[in-house]
Amino acid sequence: MPGRLHKIEFYISNTATGLPINAASVEVRRQGATVVSGGPNTFTINNPGGLRFSGESGAPATDTVTAYHPNGTVADGSGRTITALSNTSLTVGGPGFIGSLSNNDRLSPTGNLPTIYEDDEGAETKTNPLTTDSNGYAYCWAAMSVCDALANGRLLIDQFGQGGDIHVSNAFTTGTQVYRAIDTLRALATNDRHLAGYVQGSEKWWFNKDGLLTLAGLASSAAVSVSAGGIAATGGIVATTGDLAVTTGNLTFGAAAARLVPGATSFSLRNSANSADNLLVVDAGDVTPRRDILAVRRVSQTGGTTLATGDFAFGGGWGAGVAFNSVIGGSKDMRGEVIFVSGTSGFSANPTVTITFHDGAFPASNVFAQCSFWKASGTVTGFVGTVLGYSSSSIQFQATGATAASTETWHMLWGLHP
Repeated sequence: MPGRLHKIEFYISNTATGLPINAASVEVRRQGATVVSGGPNTFTINNPGGLRFSGESGAPATDTVTAYHPNGTVADGSGRTITALSNTSLTVGGPGFIGSLSNNDRLSPTGNLPTIYEDDEGAETKTNPLTTDSNGYAYCWAAMSVCDALANGRLLIDQFGQGGDIHVSNAFTTGTQVYRAIDTLRALATNDRHLAGYVQGSEKWWFNKDGLLTLAGLASSAAVSVSAGGIAATGGIVATTGDLAVTTGNLTFGAAAARLVPGATSFSLRNSANSADNLLVVDAGDVTPRRDILAVRRVSQTGGTTLATGDFAFGGGWGAGVAFNSVIGGSKDMRGEVIFVSGTSGFSANPTVTITFHDGAFPASNVFAQCSFWKASGTVTGFVGTVLGYSSSSIQFQATGATAASTETWHMLWGLHP
């Protein structure tokens, strides 16, 4: 377990003579809790240290604690089990400790002793308690940076280990808990680093004053690689240069409406060789597939704008005073139906109607159009409409063979197909 263990050393001497004690017992314990006030059962504490109780998720059997004075002598040697524990409070089972403990007294765990090791590899364990040598010295390696130790009958409080700077929080979750905060009392300038990582003096990564992470080891064309678990970024991820690559797995959006926002000009789905656009969506919304074939089950024009009578204009032949009656609901540029009434005089054969596209121009080629006209009165007589004129913004239909008569109601049905 290299890098996860700390070396903890003890030098035990006679408090009266100062001479080292040979063969002294040193019981290594997890860090205890410092009392602020309370008792005999419930205490206000500064922090829970390494204490645990069976109500915690994944915790072992309930810890047993013993009370000590700040100088390490026993305040109450009765071992009491922890029945409740929080950031600031600890409760033990009845009858509790004798009297009330004082500020800075210590509740130290006597059960569930930590596993200790011979070296930082963590392959060889040592017996707990340790035994000092003729110089009063004992040591071990353990997966904790701070511990308590009962040495020759006296409690040593908050013994710090050596080794890597590893921080393990003992704070209880609250939903808003910050387990470790790094702050600055002064405002940072644009190029200041809030936090940075180095290897032998070479800067490898850093957070700027706004929390943006920069990885110096990435070349301009390199990708950010996430092997497992993904990246959760509530504020978004910005890649100024380079790629964001998902080598396996999915790009999954949440349950709310999701958006892919194009650049200033377009957004494209590329082929695997990144050499061509399989699908191009320009910023204005036009979509261009790479191949001519677009397989769909049906095409809907629900996204278009419903036409109004102002989008139509009459050519000659319909008579003086010809007027549009109504546009059938749902009629749009691609297809629809309009109703109009012919005039009172001045009729001629093959009259025309022009539609000006409400939603803007179509490409000026490769559009197939069909149209039919008929009179609503008397026997229904249909007339084929032909394309008389076409531009990118409008199309003119001719009622081939038709001759209008005074104040008759006419229908025109049209459809465009790209």
